Amino acid sequence: MRRLPRFLAASALAAAALTPSQASAQLAAVGPVDPNHGFPTWYEDDDGLRLDFCINNNGLCLLETIVQLANPNQPFPANYGGTFPDEAFWWACEADMDTNNGGGALLVLAMEAAFANEVVAAGDQVSFARLRIRVDNLIQGQNYTVTTPFGVFNFVAANPGQRGINFTNDVGLVPGVFTGALNGDIGPFLTWDDDLPIFDIEGNEYIGNPNIPHTITGSPNGTNVFRIQGPSIGGPGVNSIQTDLFAVMGMKSNAVTPPEGPVANFNSAPNSGTAPLNVSFTDQSTGTITSRLWAFGDGATSGATNPSHSYAAGTYSVSLTVNGPDGTNTLTKNNLIVVTPPNPGNQLTLANPVPGTAGVSNSYVVTGATPGAMVGVYTGLSLGATVVNLGNCGGIPVGIANPKRLIGKARANGAGVATILATPPASAAGRTFRFQAIEPSSCRVSNLLSDQL
Repeated sequence: MRRLPRFLAASALAAAALTPSQASAQLAAVGPVDPNHGFPTWYEDDDGLRLDFCINNNGLCLLETIVQLANPNQPFPANYGGTFPDEAFWWACEADMDTNNGGGALLVLAMEAAFANEVVAAGDQVSFARLRIRVDNLIQGQNYTVTTPFGVFNFVAANPGQRGINFTNDVGLVPGVFTGALNGDIGPFLTWDDDLPIFDIEGNEYIGNPNIPHTITGSPNGTNVFRIQGPSIGGPGVNSIQTDLFAVMGMKSNAVTPPEGPVANFNSAPNSGTAPLNVSFTDQSTGTITSRLWAFGDGATSGATNPSHSYAAGTYSVSLTVNGPDGTNTLTKNNLIVVTPPNPGNQLTLANPVPGTAGVSNSYVVTGATPGAMVGVYTGLSLGATVVNLGNCGGIPVGIANPKRLIGKARANGAGVATILATPPASAAGRTFRFQAIEPSSCRVSNLLSDQL
């Protein structure tokens, strides 16, 4: 690969008598400035390919000398001890061909770093996107069409000798302003089309080896070639020449993208109905999550991934908070659950314990009871058909296997509401219990619910 020409303060536009038809730029972002040398750490194209400032490897980075940060406590450029180059690259892609009578054609595409006054100096750092076309030994005044991976260009030969076409467009060039190069004629970055990946001894990955001409991929137009068409471009009667071999340089970025924090999201069903309403919640949060906390809107909570909860009549807002190593996020859905009173018939209804936590006092609220009647709440670990003998009822069928534990009882008030207070032992934390209320005087049984304490 020819060494890319030195930075020129002014673009050469001779022989551009016809307006080039250029592809729109497709570079998307530029990275932060490295305080050691004052250039951006990377550039990224619209395809998400991010290339680092390539000063790590002489042969693969097109450097003449080894770049060493010799005096890190010194200001730039003394910190590099005279080894920092006057030009360097994030990306370069070059092709050349022979033209009529021993001449040459050169295409240079590059995302380049240099210094405004061509001398390594602090405050003079510039970056620019370069597209350069140079062609020798043409017929003066004749039209020539040049096809590149980034567009088709039409020229009139300015002279019959060297650089009858001499076109350079450098976009950027403002010291310290590195976003201007995003508007250049290059992009997305072209890479080898196979024989990848390439690694150096330090494990850095490259998108090509500039010392080996190779076929490429990445042209937004599908034209991964350098082609020139015009009178006798390749010699008498040869009106078209073309190559698909390019020298490509670029080092993939080692920058680590910060992980995204968790984002809370969930679904629930059913969201409305008659009490007691059992609602299933499904966690649909994204990101790395280490814990979650559901708040059901009636004072009860849960740390389960996909819990279910039984609601008494009322309207409830539900929230989910997710926690992870990269942050915390909460989603609240206001007035999500709407529960109407039970159908006529004075149905006995047991709501989930509040707060539903072992080792602290919990309230168990039963509605639809007979005013003044005694109501008890039973619990067990397993579901199963069981008959409980209470009062004059004989056998009362319940849905808890071996409901031997009466966690408490209370007398219903004038509105038919009985509130039982009990403290589950701390050893019950994390276990799922089944609950059901019984009113012996009417031989009625409430709904059956499950809750993780």
